[in-house]
Amino acid sequence: MGDNQVITKIIEKYYLEINNEKHHRFKSWEHCYKFFKNREIFNSVEQKDIAALHLAFYLASWGMYRGSSFLLQKDYKVHQYALEVLGKQKYDNLWTNRLEESYIEHIDLIIELKHEVIKSYSDNISTVKGKEKDINVTDTLVSKILLGVLGCVPAYDRYFIDGLKYHGFRYTNFSKDSLLELCKFYDRYRLEFNKLQEITEANGLRYSQMKLIDMYFWQVGYSLDPSNELQPEEFSIIEQCSLEWKKMKQADKKGRVSIPKKINDDEKKSKSKSVLDMVIEAVDNMEGEFTKKDIKDYIFSKYGEINEGTINCQTILGTVNRESRVNWQVNKKERISNSRYDFLYDKGNGHLEKYNPDIHGLWEIKEKDGKYFVKKYDRG
Repeated sequence: MGDNQVITKIIEKYYLEINNEKHHRFKSWEHCYKFFKNREIFNSVEQKDIAALHLAFYLASWGMYRGSSFLLQKDYKVHQYALEVLGKQKYDNLWTNRLEESYIEHIDLIIELKHEVIKSYSDNISTVKGKEKDINVTDTLVSKILLGVLGCVPAYDRYFIDGLKYHGFRYTNFSKDSLLELCKFYDRYRLEFNKLQEITEANGLRYSQMKLIDMYFWQVGYSLDPSNELQPEEFSIIEQCSLEWKKMKQADKKGRVSIPKKINDDEKKSKSKSVLDMVIEAVDNMEGEFTKKDIKDYIFSKYGEINEGTINCQTILGTVNRESRVNWQVNKKERISNSRYDFLYDKGNGHLEKYNPDIHGLWEIKEKDGKYFVKKYDRG
């Protein structure tokens, strides 16, 4: 633990703000989390309906009903699909108070729940304001849901991610690797975090470990925003913790946070595997229609933080029925589709599916007057 209680100073600032202002919006998390402490809400239709209402207001209070969010155009009952997933028996261990004692053992289950919650919205919502639309269920949204209901992950919003980046975290997206890295951070300052848990418990609601993690990094990110006019003494506190954490990482022989051997093995696999092969593997594991985001989520979940731009490039490269494909160097020649580089078909509605030449036909890249273009291949 740091000598100057740097974690405590930052979190206390956040916590005092909640308790010093009556009806502060940050209390919305407390109301939501406290409500879902009672699993009996899943035993009746009426209670499930109230649960959806609780979740909706908490998310609205935490900024998820603004701008272009699809939630802004839906009523609170839209959350019933996610609640059906959260109530499944296979996720029972995530509801127990003992979760924190074996958190690392349950990270795979948390990531599985993340993907199932995302799917619960995307499978049931196809229209927004009367128009067909491929909705975007972001990591910010799904992480805020899991924080509000289970308290098992932090909310991966802008300020939280800014806080991670300032501390030099290697993983900043909602992934298995990120949760493992956060566990390492918690262990480094365990005495401070545990004492803070005791303080919150004495005030009537014991905050989860990941809620405290969320509070710390969100407050760091918020404080660093230029518009918030950070005071020099506050910056000094944040900088101190950041430097402590970076020094600890540098002390590691490999210059990175030590994580369980299985994950190290996965990192070795990712280094020996090209991004194209990762995209192909992701597609092989998809069923029916899917989106580019589904491909990225699969890769991030299995291989950690891979360059998103490279994934996008390889996805476009492998997609049939996209004229932009002729801009790629590998396509700077006349050829017919149905090769290693043709494994996706763009349906034109934001969705993809596995390319099948017998269903989608063959496509031909032709050259004319020094320019390349794509056209349907005439088998005759």
